[in-house]
Amino acid sequence: MAIAARCLLILGCLAGSDGLLVQDSQGPVELDGIVSDGIASDGIESLGAAAAAASAWDWAIAEAVAELHPVKAEKVMAPELSALDPLPQNVWTRLPQEDARWYWGSHHKAGTVLLWRLADLQVKLMQYLKWPHHCCIVQSEGSKSFPPNCETNTSRHSVIWFWTNLTKDIVHKVEQQQAAGKFYSERHAGHPRLKSTGPYRGVHVIRDPVAMAVSGYIYHLSSNETDPQLQEIFGGVPDLPMAEGVAREARFVVEKSGKDMVEAHLAAPAWWMRVRHEDFTRSSESYDMTVDLMFKHLLSDVYTEPERKWLIKLAANHDLRRNPWDTCWGKTCDHVADSTLKGKVKALLNQIPQDLLGKLKSLRKPLGY
Repeated sequence: MAIAARCLLILGCLAGSDGLLVQDSQGPVELDGIVSDGIASDGIESLGAAAAAASAWDWAIAEAVAELHPVKAEKVMAPELSALDPLPQNVWTRLPQEDARWYWGSHHKAGTVLLWRLADLQVKLMQYLKWPHHCCIVQSEGSKSFPPNCETNTSRHSVIWFWTNLTKDIVHKVEQQQAAGKFYSERHAGHPRLKSTGPYRGVHVIRDPVAMAVSGYIYHLSSNETDPQLQEIFGGVPDLPMAEGVAREARFVVEKSGKDMVEAHLAAPAWWMRVRHEDFTRSSESYDMTVDLMFKHLLSDVYTEPERKWLIKLAANHDLRRNPWDTCWGKTCDHVADSTLKGKVKALLNQIPQDLLGKLKSLRKPLGY
């Protein structure tokens, strides 16, 4: 068997969000130019594809939800590494042998862009360690790649995989050594196949379903979905009355994205580490601890102590509490959440219908919230 080529598959199109108009008990509340209820955007430039998870809105949402609908605090805990299969080392290097695989999974508005950046740090570490194979980043089912056309020049194996919508079916197929996910197509000969006997390591980011609903509404006011099914659901959100748009987002979380998140979590074996989005946003100390535990789970058999510190230092560049003007793929991100933004998010939270709010909260329990 040829030694596996190294690629990071990034699936799905990610887009940014800015502002909206919210009706609260005291009248309309303007949110930085982008408005709902049929009022068009006025002079606001999109923050770009990667800004959605890194913008001020996600931090404002995390804090507003924590104040209005708090959840039980819980530390991030990695599985006991002694309970996992060790990563067998190549006899000539300390790198894992070719059958080792890593898997990264997220969900719509659960922190995909941040997770993508952290997964990219793993790729950079592997390159630093002189992993002798090609790295390829593929986005949107092969529609974009870097380097250009790299997906057609690699072998048909990948050791690092990334899903923007992890499902229980994907988890099961990974365990069964099958290709999984809508990105896979026989028509694209360059797309890597999933075939390995392991061992495996995985990271699954989850988020409070209540926060996902509000984040999705803000997101869809200023972004264009590329997935046809999501276009059908959310294409009209900017023109809908605000209450109807928020309800549509909440139903989507209850019936699709939140449901998939719960099912994937319950189906995941011990080698999948669950990571909370809120553990990245709570504080810089919590961010560092989460990143450290995550990479220990993924790479403790591989990296040295200096390399561990190097990863944490690089990851800190994506903590907006430290870097309120983080660079988003060539564009400038918004400021970190403040009291004004939180007030606007709270107005949105108050618009979620009570029956849907109850269903969103019921999704928390199986996730450990």
